[in-house]
Amino acid sequence: MKKTIVILIISIVAVGLTIGLWTYTRAAGDTISVCVKKSGLVYVIGEGFRRDDCKKNDKLLTWNIQGLKGDKILASKAFKAKKDYQELSEQIISHL
Repeated sequence: MKKTIVILIISIVAVGLTIGLWTYTRAAGDTISVCVKKSGLVYVIGEGFRRDDCKKNDKLLTWNIQGLKGDKILASKAFKAKKDYQELSEQIISHL
């Protein structure tokens, strides 16, 4: 009985990974395009997806896959600020 359950779980994980990787590889090009409904619901459009364009009242939103190169100085300052915040939080908690 346990062997059957283990095999079933492994099979489900394998199918899930296969579907996930297949979906990931369907995205092509340098941009991601989605449509946003008034309710906030978002759906991906383009080649290989259900729709190639937005519905009448939906807004198109597109961004680059690569993104902008980050500033190393700003990144190090943000890391230091996060570290300082964590240390301060630990100090406050230790005094409670």
